[in-house]
Amino acid sequence: MKYKLYYILYITVFYFSFTCLGIAQSPGDLDKTFSNGGKVNLGIVGFYDVAQEVALQKDGKIVVAGYGQESKVSFKGLSMARYLQNGEMDYDFGNLGVIHKLKMNLEGEVNSVVIQKDDKIIVVGYSISPTTNNEEITLVRFTENGKVDKSFGNKGLIVTEISSEKEVGESIAIQPDGKIVVVGTTQHNPSFDIVLVRYDEYGNLDPYFGIGGIVITDINSGLDIGKSIVIQSDGKLIVSGFTYVGNKFFMTLLRYDSNGNLDPTFGESGIVITDINGRRGRMDLALQNDGK
Repeated sequence: MKYKLYYILYITVFYFSFTCLGIAQSPGDLDKTFSNGGKVNLGIVGFYDVAQEVALQKDGKIVVAGYGQESKVSFKGLSMARYLQNGEMDYDFGNLGVIHKLKMNLEGEVNSVVIQKDDKIIVVGYSISPTTNNEEITLVRFTENGKVDKSFGNKGLIVTEISSEKEVGESIAIQPDGKIVVVGTTQHNPSFDIVLVRYDEYGNLDPYFGIGGIVITDINSGLDIGKSIVIQSDGKLIVSGFTYVGNKFFMTLLRYDSNGNLDPTFGESGIVITDINGRRGRMDLALQNDGK
């Protein structure tokens, strides 16, 4: 059986970047039946476009989420595009296949996207508060065809302020019961801690998770960064990230139970710290069929 692999790449040349989406067939050759020789090049706003993550809908349509900037002096805002299975732009989505900024006029970035069972689309990242100028965890939900879902949160939008400093949503996952879990980082000056936030299917904070829907984990009283999350079949949450110890970055894995408590049966009191030679970068997680 041949498996098609979807990947994203952004290339910046002289302040211009292009979102590139491709499909590869074993043994790794581009699939020439997809769009233009296996690749799609798209500049949504023309000045600066970054693709952060790809998600697939049940019908095989491809959703790409990220952020863009219209000019050197304009602010960054949410960007999304949707493609058909053959790589052509899906003009039934958003505004002729793309979404940028919205009428909410949010300044910020999108870091992750997830598709619900009903094909609604949720993106998470951060937005800049117009009052405090701090970064705050932000979610927006769209219908299958790219319209803002006004039944979610505050007319489609959720902004969660955790501290008086800043916080960023990095990754998002949907539980089988429809609850939404976000992992990211929150600042409690001067330290940065891993944060988990859980919402119900309508966008309300879940009072049965952590304290008022929020779990903050301080590993080393310094710089702890949450990057990705997956949900096990037993409902436990696996989080990946980084911690900074002794002028060096270490990879971290954490496991929580369904109520947001660290799982003492995993690693050392729920935490595994691994030396990765001081490097860090964008990180993702995947679960094997055997649960590893």
